[in-house]
Amino acid sequence: MTIDTRTDRQVPFDEAAEQHVLGSLLIDRDAIFKVADLLDASDFYVARHQRIYTAVYELLQRRERIDTLTVQVELARREELDRIGGAPYLRELTERVPTAVEIEHYAHIVQDKSVLRRLLGAATAIAADAYNEPTDMPLALDRAEQRLFALRDDTCIPSTRQPMSAATASPAAPIVKTGVSQNFFGFSLQGSAMPAASNRRKPAFTFSGRPSSSMSCGRERISLSKSVTPFGGSRPAR
Repeated sequence: MTIDTRTDRQVPFDEAAEQHVLGSLLIDRDAIFKVADLLDASDFYVARHQRIYTAVYELLQRRERIDTLTVQVELARREELDRIGGAPYLRELTERVPTAVEIEHYAHIVQDKSVLRRLLGAATAIAADAYNEPTDMPLALDRAEQRLFALRDDTCIPSTRQPMSAATASPAAPIVKTGVSQNFFGFSLQGSAMPAASNRRKPAFTFSGRPSSSMSCGRERISLSKSVTPFGGSRPAR
């Protein structure tokens, strides 16, 4: 088997999609409610886009209006306005987006690219373990498996970010709880310890034991362990 070791490939990201999401947030104050539970700052690849989205989310948390001026003021307060290109770059973002109607479409593109980057990170870690030529092969395989399971769980398990309250949500765009709760399928999940972060959306979870069955998560499928235990021995009603 031939192993491709080229390192000149570009990291997956879509700058235009990131700009469209941010531009939509600046021209439509209610657009944030369509993506707040889908994206966090780490999903953006461009550093200044991460800073802008963080500023937008902070305004949301404080229940303040979101537009070009308030985001500019928030970035200045955080001493990051010059680092994102100043007011001219915020204005450029708004000029790129005629309407915010497609923000969800572009947000999914941003999220998909983020997943691919995390997959590359997991693959790189697995490759590093393999190049070290470990002697305990079952342990090496288990570690590789855990990295992939953590990535899939991180992608599929619904957000545990502090939910936006009715007071935070805009009256014109109320927040509707979506997704599946951690015990929806009647399985007990064990969460791994993660560093605290105000904008973390996707904590990793692992399943103990080796996979033997599977469940679907969107277009993907994730494996479950024999050792997961149903609550009360039955699946809760939908």
